[in-house]
Amino acid sequence: AGLGIWKFTNAAQAHTEGVELEGSYRPMAGLQFIAGFGYARSVVDDWETTSGGAPVDYSGNKIPWAPEYTYNLGVSYQRENGLFIVADLLGTGEQYYDAANELKSDGYETVNLRIGYQREDLDVSVWTKNLLDEEYEVKKVASGGNTLVEDGAPRTYGLTVNWRF
Repeated sequence: AGLGIWKFTNAAQAHTEGVELEGSYRPMAGLQFIAGFGYARSVVDDWETTSGGAPVDYSGNKIPWAPEYTYNLGVSYQRENGLFIVADLLGTGEQYYDAANELKSDGYETVNLRIGYQREDLDVSVWTKNLLDEEYEVKKVASGGNTLVEDGAPRTYGLTVNWRF
């Protein structure tokens, strides 16, 4: 293992411009469709610093950890007797994890599902996140000639009980 030395700097100037759209549709009692889309153009305007003792200019690069787009699609159905089901698809576009825009992650999608029962004082549901067990990355860091990668959460399951009193 090697010794890591970190230097943190910020861009002198950067800007983000974009748009978000959301909508829902209820074709009948208990049934709802939802959708959302976000687009953001995030660019470094001025960022001059040093790396390894050499001057670097990150101006014009994309801002790290800022995907160009995100989206969601979902459907929920709730019966009058309290039974419900919710399914959604969450997606994100490619993004960079470093100022040099060398460490990049492709976009990914995850599917989530929740089935349960709800009444005035009690909610019980079973759920899964990342139902299709999509493999994706949430962080990359270069250190000592190696790239360390943090993977996104694998398929997870759970049981949730909420009791209100």
